[in-house]
Amino acid sequence: MKVTVHHGKHPDEAKDIVDNSIEKLLAGVGGGSLEIANLKKDWEGPQMNFSLVARLGFISIPLSGSALVEIATLTIDLILPPMVRNFIGEDEIRTGLEEKFRDIFANQT
Repeated sequence: MKVTVHHGKHPDEAKDIVDNSIEKLLAGVGGGSLEIANLKKDWEGPQMNFSLVARLGFISIPLSGSALVEIATLTIDLILPPMVRNFIGEDEIRTGLEEKFRDIFANQT
């Protein structure tokens, strides 16, 4: 699932925001109830590849993806397991990611 948002920041600033906020951004998609564990991230130029385990109660779901910071946009490519797509739905996750990313970029000065 891909989500693209406009960030309105210099690419280096946007990259720093993503690097410092990815855990909080992804946890917030679950309404703040997700716990993020085992976060691993690796930058290759403007792209960060990441993997983590999202925990909700006794359920643990491995997630992975990438974040590509370009001049005006940030594109998150999140690989969703079928269980997540079926029970939560891509539209709800996409909307949550878009809102969280816009909030984070808007609140960075």
